[in-house]
Amino acid sequence: MKRTRKLAGAPHRTASAAWDVLTTLISDTLAASPHITAADVASALAPLKGIGPALVAGGHLGTTPVVLVSDNLHLSITVATDDAALDVIENLNPVPGGGSATTDWTLYLPVPAPLASILATAAKQTGHLSTEPAPDERQAETASAARTGGAINLEALKSLRSPS
Repeated sequence: MKRTRKLAGAPHRTASAAWDVLTTLISDTLAASPHITAADVASALAPLKGIGPALVAGGHLGTTPVVLVSDNLHLSITVATDDAALDVIENLNPVPGGGSATTDWTLYLPVPAPLASILATAAKQTGHLSTEPAPDERQAETASAARTGGAINLEALKSLRSPS
């Protein structure tokens, strides 16, 4: 299910603090899964430590979200700045769907021209970051179904078949 969150940047909080809130939201959401720990998420997001705040400070996340995708989870996060930040009502609770996330989650990043090469380098450091366009919700669900064999457990159906 597609979810969105809007966070407040400057003047409500600094770009670094806004990035910290964003990464905490991602970590709290994914750590609800029995397959993912907060330490795993922190390690995967570490290459963005200096770049993430630059995305916020440059206003890039005000118009183009970072998108977190995993099984049954499609979360777009934007960060409002300037006057728009003053009107944001934040929901910082873990996002529903995080409990079903798998270890193959991906955070899709916007790629503004001034940061393109450094973002590409960061994305290459972990399999959880991508500078490719984020799949829409339907594409993400189709890919998830293909990996898991679909929503129907064929083995369970076979076991229900009555003996002939």
